[in-house]
Amino acid sequence: MYPDHTRRIVQSIRKDCLDENGTLRRVPLNEEAYVNATNALAQAQQEVEAGLLLSLTRQADILDT
Repeated sequence: MYPDHTRRIVQSIRKDCLDENGTLRRVPLNEEAYVNATNALAQAQQEVEAGLLLSLTRQADILDT
């Protein structure tokens, strides 16, 4: 299984951007594909940050009780 950010890039670009080992490789992108990939990465980052904040908040709540 690929990391979430890799999966999101592959889905947003909709090109064969993985090599035979499943590693991202350079592919030419038009502006639309670039924007889609950038937005997908930004969304993934926001979700990770929200999860981290939630986790830290829960830990702080536990320590405060």
